[in-house]
Amino acid sequence: EESGNYIANFAGKNLYFPVDETLILPIVNVTVEELAHYCLQQLLSQGELGSLHELEIFINSGAGQSSSACWEAKKY
Repeated sequence: EESGNYIANFAGKNLYFPVDETLILPIVNVTVEELAHYCLQQLLSQGELGSLHELEIFINSGAGQSSSACWEAKKY
């Protein structure tokens, strides 16, 4: 972090991202697979699920570029 920006280096170039407009995600690599699992965990952590038994979310970044993550309630 420098002067209110996060700085990333890619292909020999510095890329600047304003801190107040950027969210650093706790994922290893930004792929549709990682984003699907991250988003699912965020949804599940929001609290009571009520009568929800199953949840599947899809992340799509273009034609042929998608992934999903699933959660199913424990059966008693």
